[in-house]
Amino acid sequence: MFNLEMRQVYSQTLLELAQKDERVVCLEADLSSSISTNKIKEELGKRYINVGIMEAEEMGVAAGLSVTGYIPFIHTFAPFATRRAFDQVFISLGFAQNHAIIVGSDAGVTAEMNGGTHMPFEDLALMRAIPNISVYEVSDPHQFKYILEHCYKNERFALYSYCS
Repeated sequence: MFNLEMRQVYSQTLLELAQKDERVVCLEADLSSSISTNKIKEELGKRYINVGIMEAEEMGVAAGLSVTGYIPFIHTFAPFATRRAFDQVFISLGFAQNHAIIVGSDAGVTAEMNGGTHMPFEDLALMRAIPNISVYEVSDPHQFKYILEHCYKNERFALYSYCS
């Protein structure tokens, strides 16, 4: 597994957790091919939800799922998980102490070809201001798998796992 790209580690770890726990749900914002969750969509069935390009709503759906006992794994590009959906993450996940794992991919300048709107430079600062949140910036497949599993087990906090 550790010869895989980070995005493949995400989708495989998510699938492993979902196979063990019916509460695990995958939320996407039309970016499933960029993080490889398109390859596990059929196996997850109704526990795979693509909200479209509506990241704020994605966080709201995650909060609702969390309140009803599910464990949502949320993925979108890092600036959309932070700048675009900050209020929902702050209030509906962090302040409300709901359990969710947010993975912001294509961090920093890694998405430079998409322009300034896709390059988050303030995302870590924004997320660190949220109550009841743990912020991780992972750097390799081993660490990413460990952090995903750790975040899954820790049901006390809203969590932001950062994939660079």
